[in-house]
Amino acid sequence: MMKRIVVAIVALLATVSIGFADTPAVPAVPAVPAAPAMPAVPAVPAVPAVPSSITSLASNPLVSSLTGKLGLGVPQAAGGAGALLGLAEAKLPKADWSKISKLVPGSSTLITEAKTLGGIKKFSNLADHSGPFGKMGLSADQAKSIQPGVSSFISKAGGADLAKKFDGVIK
Repeated sequence: MMKRIVVAIVALLATVSIGFADTPAVPAVPAVPAAPAMPAVPAVPAVPAVPSSITSLASNPLVSSLTGKLGLGVPQAAGGAGALLGLAEAKLPKADWSKISKLVPGSSTLITEAKTLGGIKKFSNLADHSGPFGKMGLSADQAKSIQPGVSSFISKAGGADLAKKFDGVIK
């Protein structure tokens, strides 16, 4: 009986392998035509870079003091301080402004940044700067909190008298 099973299996295998050999080859699948080229994707506009002058102001002692104490970003601290320094430059006697400008590193750069960031054309008084402060990303409360920080910086560097003169013209 076992012999018959083996013979049957051998015969079955022979038939199967012969069947495959006798089966015609499957025709090749025709090549799929290439997809048409995709149109060019328009370039995404670049995100404006932070001006290098702002980046370099991050290490300015006054700016870093304001960012640390008030939690402001560098553009807000630089712009706000620059606006106040611009008011001081416009209103203080030249001798007093000269002392402050020597005590505050990069004071002219800060003033230039305030003009650029806030769109300030002329420094006249603090009330006229609410719009520019808004353009700099400063709320009214944040703008008010910058003056004591700048005044404190001037006081530590040049004395309370000079800080008092600064505070007197920031109105």
